[in-house]
Amino acid sequence: MPRQLCQDPLSLIVTPFTIVVVALQSAFMVAKILLTGRHATNAVNANKYPARIGLLQGLHAITIFLPFLWALRLFDLLQFSLPLWLRWLAAFDYILVIALMIWQMRSLSVNIAASHPGRYLVTSGPYRYLRHPLYLTLVVMPLDMWLLTANWIFLVAFVPAGVASKLRADYEEELLIVEYGEEYVRYQRTTGQLLPKCR
Repeated sequence: MPRQLCQDPLSLIVTPFTIVVVALQSAFMVAKILLTGRHATNAVNANKYPARIGLLQGLHAITIFLPFLWALRLFDLLQFSLPLWLRWLAAFDYILVIALMIWQMRSLSVNIAASHPGRYLVTSGPYRYLRHPLYLTLVVMPLDMWLLTANWIFLVAFVPAGVASKLRADYEEELLIVEYGEEYVRYQRTTGQLLPKCR
């Protein structure tokens, strides 16, 4: 049964899961900002995504802040019951998501910046197994949050996350084929896009 909507929706929910969710989401955001900033440049020729991808990315970006709103009881009516073990399993999986994101960004190095003169095709680290590990983390993240918070709003957030990640991956691959040619085509044949390819 969902909890009764609190008369003051701005009051905080203080539970172990609130603390875990907000801590994990904060860790993800801080790590991504620090790792991105390390190699980012003020690129004038950075990827300019089509409007439909930008819109979906915007919708997905909003989900990054939903855990902080969820902690304020704003979505109490969307709560549902889940076994505690499943919620803790989602917390563990979210830690793996953060670890994958850090591994991916460290492997990407200077290639984070679209216009860096030292760019090269990265095929090591997680890129040995799939071509867009960051987008995989962005798809899994709302699913983990859905289970962690036991709140339907995060399942809704999964839709723009999944569609935006797929469209963005397809768009970037067109640019990468132009940039790296046959080298990238060969890389495509041996690795999966968002999930590892069965060998």
